[in-house]
Amino acid sequence: ASLNYISLAGTVQAGATDRPVQLCANGAFTATGTSDVYGGVQAQTIAKTGQAAVHGQETLSSAGLPAAPIDLAPLVAAYASSNDNARIAAHISASGALNLASQTTLEITTGVYFLNGLVIDGGASLVAKGKVQLLINGPVKIAGSSSVNSAGPAANLYLFIAASTTMTVLGTASAVTRIYAPSSRLELGGGARLALCAYVREAQLHGTALALGSGDALPVALASKGGTTAAAASALALGGPDGAFKLGEVYAFPNPAVKGQVPTIHVEAG
Repeated sequence: ASLNYISLAGTVQAGATDRPVQLCANGAFTATGTSDVYGGVQAQTIAKTGQAAVHGQETLSSAGLPAAPIDLAPLVAAYASSNDNARIAAHISASGALNLASQTTLEITTGVYFLNGLVIDGGASLVAKGKVQLLINGPVKIAGSSSVNSAGPAANLYLFIAASTTMTVLGTASAVTRIYAPSSRLELGGGARLALCAYVREAQLHGTALALGSGDALPVALASKGGTTAAAASALALGGPDGAFKLGEVYAFPNPAVKGQVPTIHVEAG
């Protein structure tokens, strides 16, 4: 979901026949090149050029997304000094950013961590062991052949980005996560692969990036552009929400709550 716009360029693939996405924007949706969306799109305007295609329902109306359903400012104030950073202190720089490089692997256990930035490069790996919540007041960069929680599940790693900044996932990096960054731009490029749910200010996908919005396994590219079979296409159910009524994600943030903070409880069902 994007508060402003969603842009796809190149040979981007969003969703898959068996795991459709729902892309929502308050503003414009644009797709160029041979980009594919397997699922639905809702935006104020929808523009497709070249061989770009939406294999699902297109809804011309603003998604009506609120600017900031969770106010991160009081959480930044509370967790800047009270957090679980001591567990990973050796990897946090003097500026307060978590930096991983040169094939480094870091396992983070259940807790709330406050960071002034996150950089994972050079084939490094970040592994979430338990329910990990990263409250980040700075830029996020995942690049090279690095991985972030690539074995899943996505519910094990939440990225709450408080700053007005950019989160980039480039190269052949991979990530399985949940992202809440209402003031930030999300850029996915190169051959990045992601399984995620995201709530951002704006989203740009380019190159050969692959992104899924459901499930906990990393996406695999389709065999060819436009190669969807009739049976697979019918399985999209017009790209809308899953027709089965079931319980989805349930979580509270912050968890644990400290210094009198009142947690927000999130429950998905439908």
